[in-house]
Amino acid sequence: MYKTLQNKTNNSLEFDATIPWIKELTEASQENLPDHIIFPKELNLFLRNRIQNALNDLIAENGCLRRTLEEMEEKIEKKKGITETAQILGKPNEIATAKIIELSKRCREQIAEIEILKSKCKNLEVHLTNKETELENVRHESRYLKTDAFSQESELY
Repeated sequence: MYKTLQNKTNNSLEFDATIPWIKELTEASQENLPDHIIFPKELNLFLRNRIQNALNDLIAENGCLRRTLEEMEEKIEKKKGITETAQILGKPNEIATAKIIELSKRCREQIAEIEILKSKCKNLEVHLTNKETELENVRHESRYLKTDAFSQESELY
């Protein structure tokens, strides 16, 4: 099996540790490759860099996918919060609607009472003006009678 160890000149990780399927690949290819074949250093470096770049790309893509997943979960939570808020707000709205209906009934009752009191007031004003005219008539008649009585007395003397 081919292993690359991390040292000062080669900063790559062991293939076994970073990419699990490389172990299977190297074991399978080891059966087909004779022991006396040595890969050139440039080819090894090129393949290592290519694998490392692919690994870095996969790590970056994994990070992007995780961020996207978290964003989608946040959106779902916000939507759940909005629907829960709407449900919660629905209850106070129902309560407010019931209070408005109750207050409008009381308002109608009080308006009816005011109209009754207005009509009573008008009736009393009419009655009062009638009484005032009667009083004026009585006063006028009493003056007339007094003046008649006084004139009759003065005629007697």
